[in-house]
Amino acid sequence: MTRQVAIYPFTPWESGLQSSQSLVVVTSSSIRNKTGVTSPPETQYCVSSESPSSRTPLQWLALELGHWRGVEARNHNRRDVSLNEDRIRSKNVNICASLALLCGSALFMCASAAPHNSVPEIRQYLAANPRKAVSLATHSKPQLLIPHAKPKRYLQTTLEETLEVDPHPRRPACA
Repeated sequence: MTRQVAIYPFTPWESGLQSSQSLVVVTSSSIRNKTGVTSPPETQYCVSSESPSSRTPLQWLALELGHWRGVEARNHNRRDVSLNEDRIRSKNVNICASLALLCGSALFMCASAAPHNSVPEIRQYLAANPRKAVSLATHSKPQLLIPHAKPKRYLQTTLEETLEVDPHPRRPACA
Protein backbone atom coordinates (compact mmCIF):
# COMPACT_ATOMS: atom_id res chain seq x y z
CA MET A 1 0.00 0.00 0.00
CA THR A 2 1.28 3.46 -0.84
CA ARG A 3 0.18 6.62 0.91
CA GLN A 4 0.82 10.25 0.04
CA VAL A 5 0.32 12.98 2.63
CA ALA A 6 -0.24 16.65 1.88
CA ILE A 7 -0.75 19.27 4.61
CA TYR A 8 -2.31 22.65 3.84
CA PRO A 9 -3.10 25.70 5.97
CA PHE A 10 -6.86 25.84 6.49
CA THR A 11 -8.47 28.87 8.08
CA PRO A 12 -11.73 28.79 10.04
CA TRP A 13 -13.25 31.04 7.38
CA GLU A 14 -12.48 28.44 4.66
CA SER A 15 -13.65 25.43 6.63
CA GLY A 16 -16.53 26.81 8.65
CA LEU A 17 -14.98 25.18 11.74
CA GLN A 18 -14.01 27.50 14.56
CA SER A 19 -10.45 26.45 15.38
CA SER A 20 -9.27 24.73 12.21
CA GLN A 21 -5.70 25.44 11.12
CA SER A 22 -4.69 22.47 8.95
CA LEU A 23 -6.14 20.29 6.23
CA VAL A 24 -4.44 16.91 5.94
CA VAL A 25 -5.05 15.03 2.69
CA VAL A 26 -4.03 11.35 2.60
CA THR A 27 -4.21 9.57 -0.75
CA SER A 28 -3.70 5.81 -0.66
CA SER A 29 -3.71 3.02 -3.21
CA SER A 30 -2.81 -0.64 -3.03
CA ILE A 31 -1.87 -3.48 -5.34
CA ARG A 32 -4.08 -6.54 -5.12
CA ASN A 33 -1.99 -9.65 -4.47
CA LYS A 34 -3.97 -12.10 -6.60
CA THR A 35 -4.39 -9.98 -9.72
CA GLY A 36 -1.53 -7.47 -9.42
CA VAL A 37 -3.93 -4.68 -10.35
CA THR A 38 -3.57 -1.34 -8.58
CA SER A 39 -6.75 -0.24 -6.83
CA PRO A 40 -8.15 3.21 -7.58
CA PRO A 41 -6.79 5.82 -5.16
CA GLU A 42 -8.76 6.66 -2.02
CA THR A 43 -8.55 10.16 -0.58
CA GLN A 44 -9.20 10.99 3.07
CA TYR A 45 -9.47 14.53 4.37
CA CYS A 46 -8.77 15.46 7.98
CA VAL A 47 -9.12 18.88 9.61
CA SER A 48 -6.94 19.72 12.59
CA SER A 49 -6.66 22.57 15.07
CA GLU A 50 -2.84 22.28 15.01
CA SER A 51 -0.72 24.36 12.67
CA PRO A 52 0.60 22.59 9.54
CA SER A 53 4.23 22.96 10.68
CA SER A 54 3.62 21.41 14.12
CA ARG A 55 4.24 17.87 12.82
CA THR A 56 6.17 16.13 10.08
CA PRO A 57 4.18 14.45 7.25
CA LEU A 58 4.96 11.05 8.81
CA GLN A 59 3.57 12.21 12.17
CA TRP A 60 0.43 13.57 10.47
CA LEU A 61 -0.04 10.20 8.76
CA ALA A 62 0.39 8.31 12.05
CA LEU A 63 -2.13 10.63 13.73
CA GLU A 64 -4.68 10.14 10.94
CA LEU A 65 -4.26 6.34 10.88
CA GLY A 66 -4.52 6.15 14.67
CA HIS A 67 -7.73 8.18 14.60
CA TRP A 68 -9.43 5.92 12.05
CA ARG A 69 -8.26 2.75 13.76
CA GLY A 70 -9.70 4.10 17.01
CA VAL A 71 -13.02 4.92 15.33
CA GLU A 72 -13.13 1.44 13.81
CA ALA A 73 -12.35 -0.29 17.11
CA ARG A 74 -14.45 1.78 19.49
CA ASN A 75 -17.54 2.68 17.53
CA HIS A 76 -17.96 1.02 14.16
CA ASN A 77 -17.04 -2.46 15.37
CA ARG A 78 -19.65 -2.31 18.14
CA ARG A 79 -22.31 -1.11 15.73
CA ASP A 80 -21.44 -3.52 12.93
CA VAL A 81 -20.66 -6.69 14.86
CA SER A 82 -23.24 -6.30 17.63
CA LEU A 83 -26.08 -4.67 15.72
CA ASN A 84 -25.38 -5.69 12.08
CA GLU A 85 -25.51 -2.07 10.96
CA ASP A 86 -23.63 -2.77 7.70
CA ARG A 87 -26.37 -5.15 6.56
CA ILE A 88 -28.70 -2.20 5.93
CA ARG A 89 -28.97 -1.93 2.15
CA SER A 90 -31.35 1.00 1.93
CA LYS A 91 -30.35 4.07 -0.08
CA ASN A 92 -33.00 6.17 1.66
CA VAL A 93 -31.23 8.73 3.86
CA ASN A 94 -34.12 8.97 6.34
CA ILE A 95 -34.23 5.20 6.88
CA CYS A 96 -30.46 4.98 7.39
CA ALA A 97 -30.42 7.98 9.75
CA SER A 98 -33.34 6.57 11.77
CA LEU A 99 -31.70 3.17 12.11
CA ALA A 100 -28.38 4.79 13.09
CA LEU A 101 -30.19 6.76 15.82
CA LEU A 102 -31.89 3.60 17.07
CA CYS A 103 -28.57 1.73 17.13
CA GLY A 104 -26.94 4.61 18.99
CA SER A 105 -29.71 4.76 21.56
CA ALA A 106 -29.60 0.97 22.02
CA LEU A 107 -25.85 1.11 22.63
CA PHE A 108 -26.34 3.99 25.08
CA MET A 109 -29.04 2.06 26.98
CA CYS A 110 -26.82 -1.02 27.15
CA ALA A 111 -23.82 0.99 28.36
CA SER A 112 -25.80 2.83 31.04
CA ALA A 113 -27.87 -0.14 32.26
CA ALA A 114 -25.07 -2.72 32.38
CA PRO A 115 -21.71 -0.94 32.05
CA HIS A 116 -19.62 -4.02 32.88
CA ASN A 117 -21.18 -6.37 30.34
CA SER A 118 -20.51 -6.65 26.61
CA VAL A 119 -23.18 -5.78 24.05
CA PRO A 120 -23.53 -9.40 22.77
CA GLU A 121 -23.94 -10.61 26.36
CA ILE A 122 -26.67 -8.01 27.00
CA ARG A 123 -28.43 -8.89 23.72
CA GLN A 124 -28.40 -12.58 24.60
CA TYR A 125 -29.72 -11.89 28.09
CA LEU A 126 -32.51 -9.62 26.84
CA ALA A 127 -33.48 -12.12 24.13
CA ALA A 128 -33.88 -14.75 26.85
CA ASN A 129 -35.73 -12.33 29.17
CA PRO A 130 -38.16 -10.20 27.11
CA ARG A 131 -39.71 -8.63 30.22
CA LYS A 132 -36.30 -7.24 31.16
CA ALA A 133 -36.02 -5.74 27.67
CA VAL A 134 -39.38 -3.99 28.03
CA SER A 135 -38.49 -2.67 31.48
CA LEU A 136 -35.13 -1.47 30.13
CA ALA A 137 -36.95 0.57 27.49
CA THR A 138 -39.65 1.98 29.79
CA HIS A 139 -37.82 2.89 33.02
CA SER A 140 -36.06 6.22 33.41
CA LYS A 141 -32.98 4.80 35.19
CA PRO A 142 -32.82 1.13 34.21
CA GLN A 143 -30.28 -1.24 35.70
CA LEU A 144 -29.52 -4.74 34.50
CA LEU A 145 -27.91 -7.25 36.79
CA ILE A 146 -26.67 -9.88 34.41
CA PRO A 147 -25.13 -12.95 36.02
CA HIS A 148 -21.65 -13.64 34.71
CA ALA A 149 -22.09 -16.83 32.77
CA LYS A 150 -21.51 -18.13 29.31
CA PRO A 151 -24.10 -16.85 26.80
CA LYS A 152 -25.34 -20.41 26.09
CA ARG A 153 -26.46 -20.72 29.69
CA TYR A 154 -29.16 -18.08 29.20
CA LEU A 155 -30.70 -20.10 26.41
CA GLN A 156 -30.53 -23.30 28.45
CA THR A 157 -32.30 -21.76 31.46
CA THR A 158 -34.98 -20.31 29.20
CA LEU A 159 -35.59 -23.68 27.58
CA GLU A 160 -35.65 -25.45 30.95
CA GLU A 161 -38.18 -22.96 32.33
CA THR A 162 -40.55 -23.45 29.41
CA LEU A 163 -40.38 -27.25 29.28
CA GLU A 164 -42.72 -29.17 31.50
CA VAL A 165 -40.67 -31.81 33.26
CA ASP A 166 -42.34 -34.77 34.94
CA PRO A 167 -40.78 -35.07 38.43
CA HIS A 168 -41.50 -38.83 38.48
CA PRO A 169 -40.55 -40.21 35.09
CA ARG A 170 -41.93 -43.62 34.25
CA ARG A 171 -39.47 -46.38 33.64
CA PRO A 172 -40.05 -48.66 30.71
CA ALA A 173 -41.31 -52.10 31.66
CA CYS A 174 -38.62 -54.76 31.61
CA ALA A 175 -39.13 -57.57 29.16
